[in-house]
Amino acid sequence: PGTDVTTELDTWIDKFCLDADVFVLVANSESTLMNTEKQFFHKVNEKLSKPNIFILNNRWDASASEPEYMEDVRKQHMERCLTFLADELRVVDRSEAQNRIFFVSAKEVLSARKHKAQGMPEGGGAIAEGFQTRFQEFQHFEKIFEECISQSAVKTKFEQHTIRAKQILETVKNIMDSVNVAAAHQ
Repeated sequence: PGTDVTTELDTWIDKFCLDADVFVLVANSESTLMNTEKQFFHKVNEKLSKPNIFILNNRWDASASEPEYMEDVRKQHMERCLTFLADELRVVDRSEAQNRIFFVSAKEVLSARKHKAQGMPEGGGAIAEGFQTRFQEFQHFEKIFEECISQSAVKTKFEQHTIRAKQILETVKNIMDSVNVAAAHQ
């Protein structure tokens, strides 16, 4: 949890982040995005061109204890995250940024999946009001995350192989065309 901005940050980013396809910022929804977290992603953004960043506002189940403020707090967090991704980092536009921000409870999802693995209902255990909505939002995050990582892998990991395969196919096609022409003359 958290990000330590040290003098070694650039080296750390070079060592661990340059090959990353996706970044997930797990923020505490009981506070706001921290400056150290923002600074880290500003540094990452300097070294990578438009990194894929998702923001999980975790511990959203805590908001269930104050339902009268929940929607206002959600809007506030959403606006701050949108501003960070779209206006500060400029990694996505505001409409796409909305598909990168989620309000979840990792503890609830873990509990639900543990219950399911034990053959009990997913909704079992001490879960706050609105669990199903948070659970569905986490599942939506997983789906979008999977799509993003698949697209990124195809682009970054396999793009050169695809280009080379097309070049080989073009060469083979040219050879076969010349064999066809030579056979027709024979």
